[in-house]
Amino acid sequence: MIDNSTDDFKVGDTITYKIPGVFLGGNTNGAEIISSEFSDFWENWENSSNYRVTLLNILRGTYALFYVTSESESGNWQMKITTSDQANGLYYVAPSDNNLYVTFTRLKVAIPQKEVFKVSKFPYSNINHDYGVAYTTRYVPMTFNVDFPKSKGTLKAEVKDGPHVVEEKSSPKPEDYVEVKDSLGKVTYTWITKPDTNKLGNQNVKVLVEDETGRSKELTFTMTVKSLLTVKKEAGEIYQYSLLPDVNDYFEVTTEGSYTLQWSNNPNTMTAGIHKWEATVRTSDNREITKSITMRVLPHPELQLKLKPIEDRTVTLVESSDTLANTFKNYIEEATLLGEPVAIDDLEFVANESSKTEFQSVGTHEVRITVQAKHPNSNVMIKGSGTTTVNVLWGNTILIRSVDGYSAGAFALDGSNSNSAPATLSIRQGIASPLNEGVGDMTDPFGLYYRLEILRNGNEIYKQEVPKRATLQEIMNDYGDANNNTTVQMNDIIQITYPSKTPNASVVMIKEKENDFTYGTEIARYRVTPYGFDPAPVMTAESAEKAFVLGEDVKQTNLNELVKNVRINGGVADNEFYTVEPLDEFDTSTIGKRNMRVKVTTKDKLASEIIEISYQVKWGDTFVIKGLKEATVGAFSLLKNQNQWQIQASQGVDGTNLNDPVDNYFGRDTYYSIEVLQGATSKFRYEVAGNQSIRESIQGFNNGQPLTVSNGDVIKVYHADPLGKNLLMKDELVKDYTIGSNYAYYEVTDHGLEPILA
Repeated sequence: MIDNSTDDFKVGDTITYKIPGVFLGGNTNGAEIISSEFSDFWENWENSSNYRVTLLNILRGTYALFYVTSESESGNWQMKITTSDQANGLYYVAPSDNNLYVTFTRLKVAIPQKEVFKVSKFPYSNINHDYGVAYTTRYVPMTFNVDFPKSKGTLKAEVKDGPHVVEEKSSPKPEDYVEVKDSLGKVTYTWITKPDTNKLGNQNVKVLVEDETGRSKELTFTMTVKSLLTVKKEAGEIYQYSLLPDVNDYFEVTTEGSYTLQWSNNPNTMTAGIHKWEATVRTSDNREITKSITMRVLPHPELQLKLKPIEDRTVTLVESSDTLANTFKNYIEEATLLGEPVAIDDLEFVANESSKTEFQSVGTHEVRITVQAKHPNSNVMIKGSGTTTVNVLWGNTILIRSVDGYSAGAFALDGSNSNSAPATLSIRQGIASPLNEGVGDMTDPFGLYYRLEILRNGNEIYKQEVPKRATLQEIMNDYGDANNNTTVQMNDIIQITYPSKTPNASVVMIKEKENDFTYGTEIARYRVTPYGFDPAPVMTAESAEKAFVLGEDVKQTNLNELVKNVRINGGVADNEFYTVEPLDEFDTSTIGKRNMRVKVTTKDKLASEIIEISYQVKWGDTFVIKGLKEATVGAFSLLKNQNQWQIQASQGVDGTNLNDPVDNYFGRDTYYSIEVLQGATSKFRYEVAGNQSIRESIQGFNNGQPLTVSNGDVIKVYHADPLGKNLLMKDELVKDYTIGSNYAYYEVTDHGLEPILA
């Protein structure tokens, strides 16, 4: 047996053995020439069929050395048999080295075994004494069987320190988990119980370890298979139309190599509901795992709108139904989509889901505004609605009230602020009102409740007569064209005739204030202007033939009494609706009929008329003094001023030359005197000389001021030439109460001057 204790089981290793005493110097006579220690090496010695080798001897005298090289049948080893140089010698001279040397060289590392070396020509020289001494060199085939023993001792191997964790679907190598010591040659590692990396968790595995000596050892240990792809969140929620979330937020990959992780079943957020979303990880070593989660796609919430406060928005009765399409952005303060701001300019109006702005009545109304905007990720249109209240104003509206105070029709003007463009007059409710109840008094159902006329250049171009039995709905349906509108032009007159003349039942709204321009008559007239309705009253008046008393102070007169039949819009108006202004001076200094101009104006100064009136100045209660040539030289009238009697001096009659003397025949003598007596006491005395001018005599009375007297006072009138010249005018009759004396006496009473005859 070969001693391989020094073999380190590497290719190229050599083992050399010396076989001593192979070559002998003489005849062995058939004796064994090889010790039993090496008998195995020679056991298959094959002799020639003609020769029996009894002595293996050296080659003498030939000076030639041979060596034999052979490779084992397994290819594991090479064998080389040779001698030393000292094995050669002369005839009969013993060699100095009669040993044979065998060298084995490892060609492959393999399990030790019996190796077979076949030599086709093995040279040898021998002496065959059976046939005489003959030195012969021959070649014979030889087979050498060499038993290479296995290494001594057991293979040392142990499991490395754990834990032993492998990745899902990986292919772990057994050598990574086992540490081998004292091995010879190549060590092989084989799974006996291979880990199933498709199953997660702990499992027992077994490894077989072998080296080239044939030694082996089985090792069992626990291995943990960890998930390559782990679900972080079993379920999630996301809004419809959103971008796909990051897959890494829902799955975790555990691997040491590179990988890709992505959604794998084409998930999307377009459809709301519960969906199964899958993700797949692919590693650089071609492992692939797919897992899923449950994703709830929430319906996308509406666009959120924040509308401006009510005070920021007003509309009028004439707003058209598409007004919001043009103005809706004015009402929106803020728009957000899932908390993110949306530019107001990016909003689109959704008309069929928004309120119509063709309001029928004024006041606060709820308005719904629906808009839409493109979702930033999907371009899907997202809608949103907001409700707010708007304050509907009257604008330019004529309102007719029903007998119960509701609306009998509100006629709203939609102008264009142009002098040439036409405008539209439409009908509305104006105020929330019953639609199907008669607007007038049902005791006279067929009577006229009101009439609306549109006049152009004085000609009627449209008329609607509303009977008392008509309902508001019927009135609205009957008005105007098919759209319940009429077209008007600037300066057209809208004339409303309202026979019942109920105050504030036929009004016009100007700057949101209610105005009654009927002036207490049946008719109201309004002119169409670019700025709305202007009241357009017309008026006429007649002279009242007012009568005044001589010397009367017209400042105390109600000037409205100067006119009569004052008509506004054709109806007789009460005094409260107009004023009268004189354009000429009044003259009550002489009796008779006079004409003057006055201006009659509505109190709101919207209409006026200048007319000529006549008035009459009468004597009243007047004592008259005549002078030279029967001229009236003074007229003294008893007048009441603010409930106080006064005596006023005046000319009396027209045509008197005021520069003439009273009666110059009397010179400086008293021609007449006036004395006021209160009982026996004289309160006042005035004397006029004959040579004074008539003007002086008139203007000198009480220094030109009215003289205040009281009931019970007695007026004592003296005249130097009394016959027919000291007279009393009362009830437009002239009387002489001097009774043949120079004096006349008159008492001041509640009814004027009463003559005292006794």
